[in-house]
Amino acid sequence: MNNAGDGQYVYVINHSTVPITVTGLNLLDCQNVRNFCQPQQLAIHVAPGQRVNLATVKPDNPGSASSFRFTYTWAPARQP
Repeated sequence: MNNAGDGQYVYVINHSTVPITVTGLNLLDCQNVRNFCQPQQLAIHVAPGQRVNLATVKPDNPGSASSFRFTYTWAPARQP
């Protein structure tokens, strides 16, 4: 996760030697968060060594504190 002026980036970095697919993202315990805070199905391909942004979480009211937790699921990418 990275803090940015326009929100917080939730990202993954694939440190393995094989591609993966991020299959889901779940934002939890959301307080003052504009994003959809329920499980989301994804199908994002992440190559070895690649960093991919999964979401940019923005506050509903930028003048107030916001917080959240997150989990994600992944699987080895299917080879064609």
